[in-house]
Amino acid sequence: MSETQYDSDVADLVAYMQWMAEPGQRERKRIGVFVMLFLVAFTFITWRLKKEYWNDVN
Repeated sequence: MSETQYDSDVADLVAYMQWMAEPGQRERKRIGVFVMLFLVAFTFITWRLKKEYWNDVN
């Protein structure tokens, strides 16, 4: 077995073992992206509301 083929086989084995350890990782990461987008949007909305509510105080 050549060094290149060995590296390729080891990489495939590691990828398979990582997938077996957590098969739901792909879905968890996909959902995480939507959660982060929601939090960014919600933070922007609350920042604008705070600015509007406290406009008379300043």
